[in-house]
Amino acid sequence: MLKKMSTLGLVLLLAFSPVATIAAETIEEDSTDETDQTTLDETTDTEEATEEPGEGEETSKSDEATSEEENAVEEDDNNAEAENEAEEAEANATDNATEEETTANEGAEEEESATEEEENDDADEELNLRDVFGNASGEIKYDFNKGYYVLHLRAGITNFHTNQEIKDKWVAFTLPNGVYMSDEGEIPSGVVRIGIAGKSGLAVKIPDVKSSGSETVTLDIPLAGVEDDNDPHLNMYLLDVDVNAGSYEEIGQLRGQRKIDFSVMTDPVELDLHGSITGKTEFDEDKGYHFLNVTVKAENQTDDNVKDVYVAFDLPEDVRVITNEHSPSNVTGIRKDDGGRAVALKLPELPQGDEKEVTYRIPVVGVSKAVVESNTIPVYRITDSGYTDIGEFEGYVKVDFSDMDVEWKFAAKSEIITDYPGLSGNEFGFRFNYEVKNINLDDVEKVELEFVVPNDIKIQKPVYNDSLGNADISWKGNTARVTLGDLEGASGWKGYFTATGTSSKSLNQLKDLDVTVTLYRDGETIVKTIKAPFVFGTYDDDGFGDDDGNDDNGTGGDNGTGGDNGNGGNKGGTGDNGKGSTNDGGGTGSDDNSGGDVKVTVDGGDDSSNDSKVTVGSSDSDKGGNLPKTATNTYTMLLIGFIVVVAGGSLMFFRKKGTIN
Repeated sequence: MLKKMSTLGLVLLLAFSPVATIAAETIEEDSTDETDQTTLDETTDTEEATEEPGEGEETSKSDEATSEEENAVEEDDNNAEAENEAEEAEANATDNATEEETTANEGAEEEESATEEEENDDADEELNLRDVFGNASGEIKYDFNKGYYVLHLRAGITNFHTNQEIKDKWVAFTLPNGVYMSDEGEIPSGVVRIGIAGKSGLAVKIPDVKSSGSETVTLDIPLAGVEDDNDPHLNMYLLDVDVNAGSYEEIGQLRGQRKIDFSVMTDPVELDLHGSITGKTEFDEDKGYHFLNVTVKAENQTDDNVKDVYVAFDLPEDVRVITNEHSPSNVTGIRKDDGGRAVALKLPELPQGDEKEVTYRIPVVGVSKAVVESNTIPVYRITDSGYTDIGEFEGYVKVDFSDMDVEWKFAAKSEIITDYPGLSGNEFGFRFNYEVKNINLDDVEKVELEFVVPNDIKIQKPVYNDSLGNADISWKGNTARVTLGDLEGASGWKGYFTATGTSSKSLNQLKDLDVTVTLYRDGETIVKTIKAPFVFGTYDDDGFGDDDGNDDNGTGGDNGTGGDNGNGGNKGGTGDNGKGSTNDGGGTGSDDNSGGDVKVTVDGGDDSSNDSKVTVGSSDSDKGGNLPKTATNTYTMLLIGFIVVVAGGSLMFFRKKGTIN
């Protein structure tokens, strides 16, 4: 019984202690040997007792043996049952120990595998992102001097976990649809474009964040575009970024949201400036074109100093700006996206909070009734390569072109040349000057001039020959017809021609006479008729020089001055540019052909000859300048002309839109 109790205690010990398992095996082996031995001895004694009983004692011993045998059998049964239970307990204990050892080995392998994976993946799966917050905030402002929006970004990570660090990571957020990082500005280091959550976005490198720590970076991000997003995405993300490979891996979503107001980005940009553009045109009689006097006022209420920017107003289709020596600096033309033209005026430098005014006097050409008005003023940045839009601000624009109603600049001047060479007796030399400018922008066909000399003078009929072939002149009696041909818009002619004639009047009497000059367009349509009274002039004048107003410049009467040109008819002579003489022969001198290969002949004073023609030489001179002098070896009939631009310059170049870096 005691053995049975010991065996049961041993079983319980083995079942609950791996160490005891080994001891149990040893004890059980000893117990088994002892039991076997014990069983084996008891069986031998029984057999011996059975084989040698005494006769008298046979029944008694038999009963005793039977009783002992039954006890032994019972004990053997009990021992066998205990042994079975012990063996079963031992087997269970062994199985449990083996299972625990297997479980321990598997746990160690898993732990080793997890360690290796942690080393390979930088332990990203171990980051507890529930305790990590991401943030992206900042203010967006337009930078005048850079020409784009700037996001003053604060981005960072806050790690509330007490037992983890975040190393070599990037925080990311989306941009609204329609907004993007501008290529015009400098992209700071540590910022990359990404696509995340189905939108474009930015990733920002964050310094290593310690446990229970926080790190933030501050950057200026150039932005462009306008927010157009009805499904905003505000979440923050943690990334691994391989800049060299141009790839990234999303680790997970962080707590926290993007807090940036993109609604301040508008197109056009709304600038915190205030001011006005006002102007009006006036016609300059001397120069023969209009000037636009325009004044710009501007007040800077932005947070920046304003410099190197232009404001602009639209230019009517029938008006052009002229570039010449009278054009002010800091005025230029631009061609807008819609094909229209505008005049851009540079603002003076405006410190923050300052207000200034500047006035420009701009030569313009055209005919218009337009008044340009607007409630907004556009602002541009302009370089040699083009212009870029900066934005606009609320303001007042009123530029009045309605006074541009003068279509033609037309002037004529009739001169009695007091020192005309080679004249004698009652002969006189005359010079007829003209200036015609088409101030309109439209081309005009068949422009002609008609000079009607009063009947008190009898023009000696000249014959003109010129190989340039740009214009012609014909005389019928005292009427000269000058054909200039087609005339482009904003261009014109300036020239003169000469003739000789006779009169019974003196020089002073001739000065009171007028030449009637008529301008025609389209052949026979009269544009304007003016009177050009005779004035005294000299041979070397350019035709449109000042009148000398001196009645004593020529001797008049029978003794005409000059050293060239006999009186025609019976008194032909030779010579050039000499002082000449009052006799029939004249003198000799040097030819002056500075006006080109002009060859002039006179039909010997025979009024019955056919009409004659002469061509007008052309020049690309922008300003006209002094007209060259030409004399010939016969009667000097001089004709020269210039094609000129109305304002003595060129039409303004209009810049196209471009990219400014």
